[in-house]
Amino acid sequence: MSIAGSLKLKLVVDAERVAAVEIVSTRPRAARLLAGKSVSAALSLLPLLFTVCGGAQRLAGAAAVAAAQGRAQPATEAERLTLLCEATQEHLWRLLLDWPQLLGQAQLQTEFSAWFRRLALAGKSGCWPDWGDTFADFVATEVLGMPLESWEQLASYAPAGDGESLAERLWRALPDAPLEDRGAWLPQASAATFAQALDGRWDEAFERHPEWQGAPAETGALARWRLHPALASALLHYGRGARPRLLARLMDLARCARYIADGADAAAATTIDACSVAPGIGVASVETARGTLLHRVRLEDERVAEYTLVAPTEWNFHPRGAFASLLFGAPGTDGESLRRHASALALALDPCVPYQIEIEHA
Repeated sequence: MSIAGSLKLKLVVDAERVAAVEIVSTRPRAARLLAGKSVSAALSLLPLLFTVCGGAQRLAGAAAVAAAQGRAQPATEAERLTLLCEATQEHLWRLLLDWPQLLGQAQLQTEFSAWFRRLALAGKSGCWPDWGDTFADFVATEVLGMPLESWEQLASYAPAGDGESLAERLWRALPDAPLEDRGAWLPQASAATFAQALDGRWDEAFERHPEWQGAPAETGALARWRLHPALASALLHYGRGARPRLLARLMDLARCARYIADGADAAAATTIDACSVAPGIGVASVETARGTLLHRVRLEDERVAEYTLVAPTEWNFHPRGAFASLLFGAPGTDGESLRRHASALALALDPCVPYQIEIEHA
């Protein structure tokens, strides 16, 4: 029943530069389908409408409804484990399959399938898995090329030329040219902060083209890790190009692997929060692999009167958001190089729908 839609990303090259970036989204406002439904029916329908990051969508909806009903409570350990496993699946999908395919590297198909299934089962069971150490060893050895602890303590990342870990191979294959470090960051904030800052903004225009403090803002792995020493160094050297984005995704995976191995409190590895704005109105925020997911619901007589949902895709692929602003003005004389850069940026920003890139010469 999912109604995903798609993105068309068109770069218009005038003379030697990208003169315009046009983003056309056919993503429907599927949350409108929840209006008029009972609370139970709406919550059952949510993960069917939004199958990508379905666990996060389901839990965000439940948290927003609970807050609207005046019974907000902290997420359970099982719910946080669901989010942790789902985020790990998303990171593995990009790192083991999509990035290698884009960069002409060997995919880790067998390893991906095996770990994806295990993570799915753990996320559904709500019980910490007994294979956590084995998974951490896989991530450290095959993906990162160093122990998890060493990875998280990096001051900078400059791998030697002959390393064979997945991280090193992808790093070498990425485009070298930097993209300027410009544009706002969406903060990792509480639901109450979002609710207060966005009061009065939860309309169709905001749902399609959200803004933070009057401007588009980037969310996702790079936004989460930008202050880490290794990421600060990478941003200094490469701007908001592909390499810092790959590094941030790897940092996320390393953190997920460590928490899964330790069986530690998943509250430290995931963020899910909700608050009541007024009687019958609840807002929830969930940090997903792609970035911040926001849900807002208004109830009347235990039925959904309004439902607003803003996913990371809407932030990052805003017409003036990260994808558009970072490619505007980029060199356009080498069409193949421009396509590689645009493809790497789109994959790093990771829309939750299919997308296509077009280059048009004015």
